[in-house]
Amino acid sequence: MKMDNFPVLSTKRLQLRQLDASDASGLFRLRSNEEYCKFTRMNRYESIEKVMDFIKRMDAAYIENASIMWTIALKGLDTHIGGVCLFNYSSDRKRAEIGYDLIPEFRGSGYVTEALNAVIPYGFNDMGFDVIFADLMPANTKTISVLERNGFIKKSSRTDTDGNGAEIEMALYEIEQGNPTYIQKLI
Repeated sequence: MKMDNFPVLSTKRLQLRQLDASDASGLFRLRSNEEYCKFTRMNRYESIEKVMDFIKRMDAAYIENASIMWTIALKGLDTHIGGVCLFNYSSDRKRAEIGYDLIPEFRGSGYVTEALNAVIPYGFNDMGFDVIFADLMPANTKTISVLERNGFIKKSSRTDTDGNGAEIEMALYEIEQGNPTYIQKLI
């Protein structure tokens, strides 16, 4: 469902827009990929119907002000190449978790950094968050590298369980609104 008030963010090369049914095949390529799923703690999607259910859940979560997910699309193509989401808001609405993904052939071109440089200021300035964090597996070294290049700092490590009850190591990375690295990127 298209929402009139959904914030579309634009960068030099990207359009960050509302996730919709036209994104289902790109999203399915990611969420049905075993390699992708091993870092996300989610079960692999077996059908396009699961993707459509996910899109409906994201619409409902946005309407309920519980999360916001953007499709990452190349300007001029409007094709889903990935996504970025703010979710898991704290009860006082001062913290939000960030997550992102990108179809493999688009990785390594700086698209995630470009998307983060639009979403992080939106989260701080428009949504009022003081801290944006990422909770991820330490084995996800490429994502950690992207986070660190964008001013995120490792805050802690812990043991958690996956969807099957197996123990997994997790690391918490954060960026605060007053972070000097974040401020420099805006100048």
